[in-house]
Amino acid sequence: MSLNPLTGPNAEQLDALVHDENMLEKPRGLWAGAWRRLLRRKGGVVGLSMIGFIFFVAIFAPLIAPYDPVLDDFIGDGDSRRRDPPCVHILGCDEENTQHIMGLDGNARDEFSRIVFGSRWSLSIGFFTVALAFSIGSFLGAVSGYWGGHLDNWIMRFMDVILGFPALLLAIAIGATLGPGFRNTMIAIAIVSIPIYARVMRASVL
Repeated sequence: MSLNPLTGPNAEQLDALVHDENMLEKPRGLWAGAWRRLLRRKGGVVGLSMIGFIFFVAIFAPLIAPYDPVLDDFIGDGDSRRRDPPCVHILGCDEENTQHIMGLDGNARDEFSRIVFGSRWSLSIGFFTVALAFSIGSFLGAVSGYWGGHLDNWIMRFMDVILGFPALLLAIAIGATLGPGFRNTMIAIAIVSIPIYARVMRASVL
């Protein structure tokens, strides 16, 4: 649309200008743009759906799990109940047997119930390890990028040493050194993830 520089825009041209301005896309924030890009990717939608499903199972675990995940299910001869195969009545399992859709483990505990309640541990470990690795890695990366010099060189070389080992093997070695337990396992996983956040933060500071 061309405007006359001498007479200025007429009424129709003004209406067209207002319409064009309304058609302009409003600026989006950082999170809104990231969310929009995520929904455009099929892989992102699938991953988001899986995470949402795990959250749903973890929240409603007491309602979904048919048995207590810790208590055993010894009936009669206890040893005969160990590692029972799956028993689903609608698939032909004897109605007299207790239904266990995934069977029993070596301690006669329902496998399905343990998997359902295990989703809570999986989410807890994931959040703790990411939070710990992000906090330490971001701090080291910010210090390294801001101060530079020998301190930057020492921190980044140490991060390179950690990255030089396979993450899984290094986490197993650290976990074996710290000892068994969920807390030590989470610390071991967090340590091998620190260089990722440190390098990203350093690049942002530079």
